[in-house]
Amino acid sequence: MIIQHLIDELTGPVRAVPDTTVDTIKYGSEQPDVRHIGVCFTATAEVLERASSSGVEFLITHEPVFYDHFDRIREENPLVRHKLDLIRRLGITIWRYHDFMHRLPTDEIYHFYMGDPVEMLQLFPDGSGKIVRGFVPLSEMFG
Repeated sequence: MIIQHLIDELTGPVRAVPDTTVDTIKYGSEQPDVRHIGVCFTATAEVLERASSSGVEFLITHEPVFYDHFDRIREENPLVRHKLDLIRRLGITIWRYHDFMHRLPTDEIYHFYMGDPVEMLQLFPDGSGKIVRGFVPLSEMFG
């Protein structure tokens, strides 16, 4: 699947399109045809390494990649420089899916924070999958 086609599918249901958005490709290109897609809440260095070792070519993250809501790349910061070097070495395309997600008719992040069940589809290398459902007690969300 072409990355831009997937982005268009994910952002398409949003009727109130934001004037400005942080939902942009943070590294890579929207053109490659990818078969292995990963999704995370925060693209930490560990997540990036694990995604790469699992064959992920396109990573969708909810939170900023470079420690700043607008993902300004401040290469004078050694942490930013290290992470950017890692991303370049791994060659994964990274897209942030934040503003559009919060404008969906059913904001999944909002429901998660309200203590509703989290339901995910876990995909296996053979193409099969299973629904994984769980709860995170509201009192334990941030601690």
